[in-house]
Amino acid sequence: MLLQATIAVTLFGMATTLWMGFYLFARGFPSSMTLRVWYNHAALYDAYMEGVPNREIMARLYISEGTFNRTRRNAIRGLARLLVEDNMNNA
Repeated sequence: MLLQATIAVTLFGMATTLWMGFYLFARGFPSSMTLRVWYNHAALYDAYMEGVPNREIMARLYISEGTFNRTRRNAIRGLARLLVEDNMNNA
């Protein structure tokens, strides 16, 4: 179960990174919504996949501790929602 969750998170992170990379190379940051999605991805990927300390992530994104915690919490909820929906669709 844990291995499947790890693989799912890794694949989600890789897919999101590739999609955002192509999107941003093509269009830049056209709206604040794109920037917020990028913050969600950076907070989760750096903290959980790369093991970067929270202070370094906050400094790189130029956000406060409260904004970082809120961003990470929203990103985790979004990922949990995605996994639940995917599990329901595959059942």
